[in-house]
Amino acid sequence: MLGSTPTLSAIFDAVPVKLIYSPAEVVAMTGRSRRTIIRWFENEPGVVLLEILDHPEKLYKRCYRTIRIPRTVFDHVIARRISEIAH
Repeated sequence: MLGSTPTLSAIFDAVPVKLIYSPAEVVAMTGRSRRTIIRWFENEPGVVLLEILDHPEKLYKRCYRTIRIPRTVFDHVIARRISEIAH
C-alpha cells in the first residue's frame, strides 16, 4: 500500500548492510518517528551516545546528544519488536 508504514519484518529483511546507523537512517528504513527510534535504542547495550557541548568554555550551556546504532543492535531490537508483535 502506497504511503503506509512498512512492517517490522519487511524492514528486517530489506535493510541495507551497513555497520552503524544514525537515527535518521533508521527512521528512513522503518517509517517510525525519530522520537520512537531514540526511545527504542537509547538504552540498548552497544549503542554509542555522543554528547557535544555547543560552547565547551561556557558552563551550563546546552549540550546536544545524538546516538549511533550498530547493525548488531539494530538487528536485535527489530527482531525483538517483531516477536512482541507476534505474541
